Amino acid sequence: MSARLSLLLAAAVFAFASPAGAATFTVNDAGDAGDLTCDATCTLRDAIDDANANGNPGVQDEIQFSFPGQAGTPVTIAPTSALPDLTESVLVDGRTHTGAPGGWGIFLDGSGVASTDYALDIRSTTPVTIRGLALGGFTNGGALLSSAGIGVVNTGAAGHVIEDDAIGLRADGETPAPFENMHGITTLLAGGTIIRDNVIGGAEFNGINVDRGSTDTLIRDNRIGTTPGGASVPNVDGGIRVRSIADGQPVERTTIRDNLVAGNGRGGIFTFGDERVTALERNAILGNAVTYLGIDLGRDGKVDPIDADGIGDVRGQNRPELASAGGGEVRGTLTSEPGGTY
Repeated sequence: MSARLSLLLAAAVFAFASPAGAATFTVNDAGDAGDLTCDATCTLRDAIDDANANGNPGVQDEIQFSFPGQAGTPVTIAPTSALPDLTESVLVDGRTHTGAPGGWGIFLDGSGVASTDYALDIRSTTPVTIRGLALGGFTNGGALLSSAGIGVVNTGAAGHVIEDDAIGLRADGETPAPFENMHGITTLLAGGTIIRDNVIGGAEFNGINVDRGSTDTLIRDNRIGTTPGGASVPNVDGGIRVRSIADGQPVERTTIRDNLVAGNGRGGIFTFGDERVTALERNAILGNAVTYLGIDLGRDGKVDPIDADGIGDVRGQNRPELASAGGGEVRGTLTSEPGGTY
């Protein structure tokens, strides 16, 4: 074999080398002065930087937390500036460090960050999971109406998961750590996002904001505005907002199921704009501000009339008309479009 042919083959092997495998980055330093490398000493900032730079598109890395001698004790991580965006597939797993029983092991404290659009900003077009973190105290000093504790922004149909987090709360899951000028969670131009089993409170805007261009979002089994212990931690504006504007990027196919939405400053769940097919199933909505509706279609403060339906938010589904209740039985009528699906 000629030297020239050997060189060409070597170049071909190099060009088609497979991507790096999944890596685990272990945060063991609660500070924020890292060296951008997750080595013997690794901050959360270091771990995010290394996961972003790992060069393995489509392979999910993992960020774990290990603080020897502190098992059973919550650890606070307090960044002094905005954390890097999450731009590659990664699982950030706060459950790898255990806190006090019934609480969370890691608290991400944003009180030292002057301003940020999102405390954790997911920008990856491949799946990211944020699991088992408590976070709060962040501020958005600008006018970005989608700003949030966790943002899923411009990712396409990536299928991100936000689960088992305490958003707007400290590690005990009971003490508020409010977000100023922010939602708890925002999805924006993102598809297939799953938001489940979280506790969300203390946002100056809404607990969850499903914004324009979001598709196939599933919101289920969350406590929004109330802690696991039943204490009120209201989101100032409301519980869940599904918002779409007439810009050709509607919100489509949002499912809101089995959530407890209680004690929020305005409505429980409200939808408005060019929003298409929101399914509301088995939610408990109670104790929100009495001057607002539990479910407000169109966010106009009006009760939907008993009409033919078929158009508008949630296709204009009517409210039930209750006739009687007693003896374990509730009777009433629901007048809706014949053969319609809601």
